[in-house]
Amino acid sequence: MTLARRFVPGELVLLRTIQDGLPGVEPRHVGYTMPTRMIADDAEAIVLYHPPGQHAKRRSGNRSPGPWGPRIMPGDWDGGYEDDAVYHGPGVVRLHVVADGYSIIRTWDHETGQFQGWYVNLELPWQRSAPGFDSKDLVLDVVATDDLSKWKWKWKDEDEFSWAQEVGLLTPDQAVLAEAQARKAIATLEARAWPFDADWSRWTPSLDWSVPLVPEEFHRL
Repeated sequence: MTLARRFVPGELVLLRTIQDGLPGVEPRHVGYTMPTRMIADDAEAIVLYHPPGQHAKRRSGNRSPGPWGPRIMPGDWDGGYEDDAVYHGPGVVRLHVVADGYSIIRTWDHETGQFQGWYVNLELPWQRSAPGFDSKDLVLDVVATDDLSKWKWKWKDEDEFSWAQEVGLLTPDQAVLAEAQARKAIATLEARAWPFDADWSRWTPSLDWSVPLVPEEFHRL
């Protein structure tokens, strides 16, 4: 398998969050892994499907309280992994504009054949890896109405964003990138520019796809 190859529709693709690590304390490592199905992989965008029943893997270790629930602090990872809770929500289609620092997430209803909502997740630009794509969540999010007429003026996770910088989950450079990419995403949204103006029906997931599973070597970098 070559790292530069493109994935085909329906193929298992791992979307992994990478932790920076701490010199002399813990190495750079996989923090979270979501198994998905590939919808589209081209020069413009990478589009993945998160189905109901998806079972992710997360780091194990001591979790400290945070604004939005317990988090593993830098240096508290025990070197192992555990199953995360099974996802029982609606199917989700996630579009990442190549080289940008965010993904656009929409729910997909098989029964109605409709996409709903606009959730912009700020993250590092995706890096292609052997099992899929590697990134890092930058905590900030922007949420817009279906018709794109309104979006939250304050970042959805503003409290957690400040806290993440204080405890070292985000570096100063990553925080600057998150804010810059948030402004870019909002400008694109307000202009109704691509991919907010795209025909999303071309990214409809297949009913024939089974729920993807995380393979044993998911944590190998």
